Amino acid sequence: MGLSSLGGSKEEEDILIGKDDYLMEKIVLPDQETLKENIDAIRRFASQNRDVPMYMLLVPNAANVMSQRLPSFATVQDQNRSFAQVKRELSDTLEWLDAVEALERHADEKIFYKTDHHWTSLGAFYTFSAVAEQMGIKADSASFFVSYPVSATFNGMLAAKSGCRLNVREEIYIYVPRDTDNDVVVNYVDEQRKTTSLFDSSKLKTRDQYAVFLGENTSVVDIKTVSESQRRLLLIKDSYANSFVSFLAPYFREIVLVDPRYYSGTIDEIMDTYRISDVLYLYSGNTFFQDNNLSGVLGGEQEAKKAGHE
Repeated sequence: MGLSSLGGSKEEEDILIGKDDYLMEKIVLPDQETLKENIDAIRRFASQNRDVPMYMLLVPNAANVMSQRLPSFATVQDQNRSFAQVKRELSDTLEWLDAVEALERHADEKIFYKTDHHWTSLGAFYTFSAVAEQMGIKADSASFFVSYPVSATFNGMLAAKSGCRLNVREEIYIYVPRDTDNDVVVNYVDEQRKTTSLFDSSKLKTRDQYAVFLGENTSVVDIKTVSESQRRLLLIKDSYANSFVSFLAPYFREIVLVDPRYYSGTIDEIMDTYRISDVLYLYSGNTFFQDNNLSGVLGGEQEAKKAGHE
């Protein structure tokens, strides 16, 4: 699709060309059949693990939060309605963590990148600060973490995809604990590669600088920390979670990240192998509403059994 301009509304390849140099993904409507399969699988998985606290953090996309920066006369789907549907159907299954309210309070700040679809570390920080207590984390986030820039030359994937705003350069910030030991061992399980940092500075030399957060997406990442907590978190996620992990690491002795788009095993295997105590689903809205992998990963054993009887 070429550049279209209708009534002042501009878009290119499903990317809205907004004000103040902002590019935004259009809001995706849920595929109701896929969504039902995912919700049913989440409910079933929760019923099989009743003693494991579970949380869901769906992150709204920029076009849903930053309406003041949409192109003139642009209309976007109401993502809040889709979120409300998921919350309603899972309210008796898990703890709902509200990222929409946390981000809307700071909609005039740099909570999303201008040239990329991800939230910024500031957006992730505000959200963590708002939901930490619900996750049983006693945290004074403002004084516990310090941020500093690691790049001033970021130009993200929305710019590359649309061909717009290619001259815009942005800063990427990372957050680290201010006075606490931050030692970690990060194991990229399938790649059989280990590092001692949540950040991959080599990615700052590539087109996709956002990958400074834990590198490129992969199936399973096991992070061991020096936290005195006994809690072990399973984080079922998309790439929005990669910049959120920095805030979780001080409060869990182990964090296991699983991206259902790349993982071919079952979550039951992960639960047993890593002795998981808590589960967090963390997705951007657009990814969650298009994800047809989650139900298979959560219900893999049941599906395998059914296949065996056919």
